[in-house]
Amino acid sequence: PEASLDALESSTTATELSEKLCGAKPEKPLFLFLGSQDPKIIRDVQFVQQGTMRDERVALGAKFFNLIQINGDQIGKDHALAKMIGGKSLPRAVLISRDGEVVRKLEGKISATRLFSAMSDIVKNDCKRDLGKFTSDMRKVLNDLEEIARDKQNLERKTA
Repeated sequence: PEASLDALESSTTATELSEKLCGAKPEKPLFLFLGSQDPKIIRDVQFVQQGTMRDERVALGAKFFNLIQINGDQIGKDHALAKMIGGKSLPRAVLISRDGEVVRKLEGKISATRLFSAMSDIVKNDCKRDLGKFTSDMRKVLNDLEEIARDKQNLERKTA
């Protein structure tokens, strides 16, 4: 979902922002994706969104986060959150732990590998889970499900 301007304007800390966007006690860390409507930047935003979110590890690991999109154009240098989620370039990914500490910022052309590494660090520290093992285990489950579906199709063909 896209973050409301009201939540951004009235938040001065990551904890306040997290509470307003996700509830009183967020159960997951925040993954803020700051994009832009600037035509010069929008191609980079689309590249990051299409390239990184199509990566299976990133897509599977995203279940551990509250994913929020923010129009980065709304975060000026004078904004209360500028120091925390601001940066030098867009697009930008800001990963924030449940306790409100900004853990990792990635800017510009964000690769799936760098993003997954940042996600893994936060999940390990914040959720006490190994994201690499989780995505590997999920890939095995998905492979098993695909094999079952193939076996079912073959059985249906034989009995038809």
